[in-house]
Parts: sequence; C-alpha cells; structure tokens
Amino acid sequence: MRIEVKNNVINKEVLERNKNYLIPNWKNYLARISITFFLVLSIICLIQGTFKMRIYAFAAFTVAVVFFFVYIYVTKRNINLILSKQIEVSGKEEFFYSLIFENNSVNTILSSDKKSQIKYEDINKIIDTPKDFVFISKHNSFIICQKDNLKSDEKEKIYEIIKHMNIKLVKGK
Repeated sequence: MRIEVKNNVINKEVLERNKNYLIPNWKNYLARISITFFLVLSIICLIQGTFKMRIYAFAAFTVAVVFFFVYIYVTKRNINLILSKQIEVSGKEEFFYSLIFENNSVNTILSSDKKSQIKYEDINKIIDTPKDFVFISKHNSFIICQKDNLKSDEKEKIYEIIKHMNIKLVKGK
C-alpha cells in the first residue's frame, strides 16, 4: 500500500501546535513533577506557620516558579533551534515536503529534492492530534503529517498502516 501526502509544511505555527510532543516525555514528566513537588512543599511549609517555615515556603515557591519558566524557555528554544536549522538548510522559515507511506517505511521528499527515510520499526510513538499525525522515532526525530492534506480514504489508509506497525497511537490535544 502506498500513500503520497503532498504539501506538508513545517513552520512556526505547526511547531507551536505540536510543541509538547517534540520534547522527550521524560523531560516533560521531570518538569511537571519538579514543579508540583516544590508547590506542594511550599504549601506544607506555609501551613506550618512559623517564620522560618514561611521563608522555606517562599523559597520552595520561588524554585517552582523558576522551573516553570525554564520549562517554557526550553520549549521555545527547542522550536527556535528547529527553525534555525531549517533556515540554515533551506533559507526559508517555511519548509514544504511530501510524505510517501510505503509497506515498510515513511519517505520524506523535501522540496529541494532531498530524500530521507524512516523505517516503521524505528518509529517509537505516533500522536494523533486534531490537525496532525506526529511520528516520533526512537532517536527523537519526527515527521508531521498534516491531516488537511489528506483525503478521507487516505486517513483511513494511514490508520490501517498504523495498525500494521503495531505502535501505540496516542490521542493528542
């Protein structure tokens, strides 16, 4: 089975829309757990009521806020790094490409006639968002397939290919 999806684009809007999936899960979990831990710690210290514990509460809250802003910064930096590499390679902020889903791999054909291939066994996770399919490889590279460029029968064929790959399909937001 072969499906060709043309006119996919990588730009700031697409990256912003999928930013939570482009950072490895362990980094997301670590940031959320750290922020939650320090917020809970600050509440516990605040409840204790002594002056010394209130200082600890303020310190823990400050650490939670710092972790929160660092997480936002790292996410934006990740998007800017992807865009800067894209500008370095193509000279443009928008990058158009086509995808060809074949029996055992996804081929990416760049607008500059360069081609790359990711085998299905190298794909670690697939996220199904309302506008995109995000294929993430074991090496943290990714492919974004925009659903707007698919016909209804092609969407069903991609779902069949995903079933054939035996990879868990995660519903995104």
